Amino acid sequence: MGAFEPRLVRLCHALDHLNQLHDDLIRVPPDASGWQPPAGFDEGARALAAWLDITKHPEAAPKAAVFKAIGDASNQLADERTTGRDKILQDVALQRTPAETARGGLELLGWADRTFYHAWRLAESLRIASGNQPAAS
Repeated sequence: MGAFEPRLVRLCHALDHLNQLHDDLIRVPPDASGWQPPAGFDEGARALAAWLDITKHPEAAPKAAVFKAIGDASNQLADERTTGRDKILQDVALQRTPAETARGGLELLGWADRTFYHAWRLAESLRIASGNQPAAS
């Protein structure tokens, strides 16, 4: 069982991230008018869609670029959450943005960051658990 144990551990990680992702997706914050999603959001959504499409065909293995794109989007959203949060708070303080719009933006930014993170870790955990997927670069 020795060589198989790490794959089982990754499956457990995948299940944990799947549960977290499920929780994220059932708790989508209400739309905040006037708030624009971060630049990495659309790219990440396309990468996730590509990964989901590939997983419909078990014999097809997603390319490393798909995993990298999901990871890059997650990292970009994490960075944007920090810088975007600072900008949103500054805009509220200087009365350039209504507090309600800012609150919605902060909630959506945090939600997007968490959701992409769990989707990325789910995809990576499944890649590792499969034992025959290309390494992410």
